Amino acid sequence: MAYSHKLLHGVELTSQNFCKASGLFDDLNQHLSIKGVISGVVPGRVFLSNDCKTAVLMSPQGFFLGGSPENTSFFEEVNKLLSKELLPKLASSGKLDYVVFYPSDETWENVLKLVMKDLLPLRSGRMTFTHDLNGVDTSHDDCIIPVNASLLKRQDLVGLNELIGEIQEGWPSLEAYEDRGFGCVAIQNTDEDPTIISWCLTDWVVGNECELGIQTGEKISR
Repeated sequence: MAYSHKLLHGVELTSQNFCKASGLFDDLNQHLSIKGVISGVVPGRVFLSNDCKTAVLMSPQGFFLGGSPENTSFFEEVNKLLSKELLPKLASSGKLDYVVFYPSDETWENVLKLVMKDLLPLRSGRMTFTHDLNGVDTSHDDCIIPVNASLLKRQDLVGLNELIGEIQEGWPSLEAYEDRGFGCVAIQNTDEDPTIISWCLTDWVVGNECELGIQTGEKISR
């Protein structure tokens, strides 16, 4: 039996009840994937403490801690949930890296010790920028190409497989991305073939908001 079925201090919510945890992540509202999971646009799982004051949300972006930092028993159980079920499942699918996001309030420092016990975490800072896309200049250089169905079918691009893999990590399918997502790539001619040297993609779109990811590499293999 999966460890998530044996929780004593919390419960895994069904997707219809994700809304019960929505207000617990207000301190992390810059992460659009939280809203995406709760609204059903982004795949994920939500675990809620028995007193409904604390929650853990899992999305393709990582794990999010929200609500009250005082639920010690629940967080001890979350540590076992991570070590016994969630992280091994990620590892079995080849995903060895994960990120845990939490409110920046210092009261969460002791919570992290409980949640990450024996998991050998590395602390990393992250900055988030927001911008209103209305009125953005849509002109671009000739080397900047939209990521659409035509580009995804090209056979001459070095790095196309990596780009497709990036899309499939955040979207249910290429068709779903083509329907609701958008992005662009920078292409440079090389000694091999035209090469994708950088891309910017919507990780997910929720309502009238989107979250963008940018990646650039010195060399991207076919």
